[in-house]
Amino acid sequence: MKFVKFNFFIISFIKVCFILLQMLEKVFPNKILTIINVFCVNIQVAVSLLRVLLFIARPRTFLLGNIPNSAVYRNVEQYPNANHVPGILILEIDAPIYFANASYLRER
Repeated sequence: MKFVKFNFFIISFIKVCFILLQMLEKVFPNKILTIINVFCVNIQVAVSLLRVLLFIARPRTFLLGNIPNSAVYRNVEQYPNANHVPGILILEIDAPIYFANASYLRER
């Protein structure tokens, strides 16, 4: 009688292990993919924040000049016919001026 109970226990244990293994085969890849996706999204968010901070801390600056016979001022590098206004430096800054980029703009 003890042998039959032990045999039944082993067969039941093997069945339960087999069922758990089948469940893990379905669930485990999804969990791994979820972890990888969350990790990738976190990296993308961090890179985006760094790009924004770098853009704000080190904005692009352009020297502007007057287009002849108009009141329009354009980038001197893109418009070679734009004239510098004598005695005045006209800059276009692509970001707001505040404490994080003030020293950088002063150096430029």
